[in-house]
Amino acid sequence: MSMFEQKLQQAGVNSVAEAIELEFALFTQAGMAEAYSQHDWVVTHHPQIGPVINAVPPLDRTDSVPWEEWFRLDGDLRHHILYSVEKPESTETWQGALDDQFHPQQVLGQLWHVHNNPDSRPTLLR
Repeated sequence: MSMFEQKLQQAGVNSVAEAIELEFALFTQAGMAEAYSQHDWVVTHHPQIGPVINAVPPLDRTDSVPWEEWFRLDGDLRHHILYSVEKPESTETWQGALDDQFHPQQVLGQLWHVHNNPDSRPTLLR
């Protein structure tokens, strides 16, 4: 098992992937370790939607490298791609309060431009 895969398992990504019916292999495929090794992998639990997988890049790169989250809402898999700047595909904005308990702490208090992509593949591998 690679160090990257260990990092994902320690964060609980494998368990949440199974819970939301997403193949864990999506996160361990060729190129993932190189593209996502700088990301913080954080599993959160939202009381209205359940478990969420978050891949948060270094915040000084979020104009070009997205924060990504995977979860199910009303039975549908969601793959949110969020940047700190507006992109042509952005459809909404989101800003978490500093006391938000349901998102990774490092993303709170900042305005994010959101796109829900029906393609669940990690963005940096496309």
